[in-house]
Amino acid sequence: MQILIKIQALAVIAVNILLSQRVVGYYPQWVQSNLPISSIDFSVVTHVNHAFAWPDENANIQSYSNMFNISNAQTIHSQGAKFLLSLGGWGNGVGFEAVVSSPSLRNDFINNLIDICDNYGYDGVDLDWEHPNSTQNRQYLNLLVAEMDSMFNDFDSELLITMAVPISNWSGQWYDFNFLKSHIDFFNAMTYDIHGGWSSHAGHNSPLFQSPPGDSDGSCSTGIGYLATTRGIPREKINLGTNKLVNNFHLYCDELDKAARDPKLKAYAKKDVIQLIHQIVKDNVLDRIQNRELKDIRNLLIDKENQNIINVTDY
Repeated sequence: MQILIKIQALAVIAVNILLSQRVVGYYPQWVQSNLPISSIDFSVVTHVNHAFAWPDENANIQSYSNMFNISNAQTIHSQGAKFLLSLGGWGNGVGFEAVVSSPSLRNDFINNLIDICDNYGYDGVDLDWEHPNSTQNRQYLNLLVAEMDSMFNDFDSELLITMAVPISNWSGQWYDFNFLKSHIDFFNAMTYDIHGGWSSHAGHNSPLFQSPPGDSDGSCSTGIGYLATTRGIPREKINLGTNKLVNNFHLYCDELDKAARDPKLKAYAKKDVIQLIHQIVKDNVLDRIQNRELKDIRNLLIDKENQNIINVTDY
């Protein structure tokens, strides 16, 4: 009997874990024509973040064209999923700073969001301001979120407020997570773009662990550790983020740069230029990689059979 009770208890725990699964997918406006909402796998996705809208400096809601349609929410709700409006995104943050600093604009902004949620069936909003950048902005963000939480609750207590957040103190210092965690339903950790053109070396976009070990650019593991351990966000409120973007890394060496700038290359057909560059890389780079003279080049795609660099930029 005791064994049976323990098995039943474990089964209940397992079911609870499965039922509490939260998988959030960002659905940007620019894929709508090629990827209709009906094609999303709702056996996996539980929350769809519709990207992006944003505030202008007068608290009006701006968006990409043809975003708002009640049928979007109807399709998602028919599958038992939630539909949120994602606000901001990279390059759409100018209006936030003006809005959050003014009590009247904050009020207008929140009321405008309530109207949109009511008219188009959104279950709440996802705040993706990239990023507050001062102590003052940090305090203003607290005010916006607290007022939004209160006004949303007065209108419809089921409306969600979520937030996309950075995973290191570079931008994370401007978020008061100790305050925000009481008002935000869950946080979407931006555990991606960990390496890019700003890095001193090539690396994975969203590495699970630091690669190489101790890499100062971090990883998913260090990012979640920062949010949960250093900043105190409950782990059950954090979603691990991954993306399908590709970052290009340009291989540089003196010989390749000189070859690319050589006026004589104009006499070659494009195909011949690329073959020539491949040959220059083969002669001047591959051996140096093998001899560990170029220690900062990692994850370079090499066609070992033909000894060619696959991802050289087409000049």
